[in-house]
Amino acid sequence: MIPPLVHAHRTRVLFDVSIPTSMTHYTTALLGIHADHGFLVLDELTPKAGHKKLLKKRQMTLTGKLDGVPLKFKTRLIETRQQKGVAFYKAEIPESLFYMQRRQEFRITNTEAPIPFQAQQDNDNPEMLRGHVHDLSHNGTGLILEGKVNLEKGDILQNCLITPPGKGKIPFVLRVYHSKYHKKRDLTRIGGYIEEIDKSSKRRIANIIIQLEREYALRLSGKG
Repeated sequence: MIPPLVHAHRTRVLFDVSIPTSMTHYTTALLGIHADHGFLVLDELTPKAGHKKLLKKRQMTLTGKLDGVPLKFKTRLIETRQQKGVAFYKAEIPESLFYMQRRQEFRITNTEAPIPFQAQQDNDNPEMLRGHVHDLSHNGTGLILEGKVNLEKGDILQNCLITPPGKGKIPFVLRVYHSKYHKKRDLTRIGGYIEEIDKSSKRRIANIIIQLEREYALRLSGKG
């Protein structure tokens, strides 16, 4: 979910802020994103009356426009600090946001070393599907599979494994959302939702995403 927020930070999007039970709307700006620590930094609310309301409710909804498209997300206050008499806020990175007219969890593209993938298409067929990870989110992944694979929306892939360098094998079950065969390149692109995964594997996927998000932010800043 980070790429739109990184872009909003770089383009200095001004956000409208609503706080539960308050009829007044406030404004803020995104001062920083610390994906490795799981928080955003937001500027002091304007008008300042919103500051006390936020301290009491500790929740807020931010709405802005990114390249002319509505961007909206909810977050929770972690803590507030001051610098030279001006408040700023540490808030949780949202798990999901509304962008491009639909709610979705954004997948971060893997542009580094390929992450190998394999899975069993069904219990009656021992042959393994093989390929690599194209993009990844906390709840889903886009994959590029070798050759032509006949899959339909709703199909379940059992015994899925991805093997990120240095992180061991990560098992899960995937429900297919879309599938398309590209004849010229002889590969099949699929996207799906992770349906079954243990806590340890979920943590390792979260760490991979943080690493990919950091690389993405560096590329946007021209340092990568």
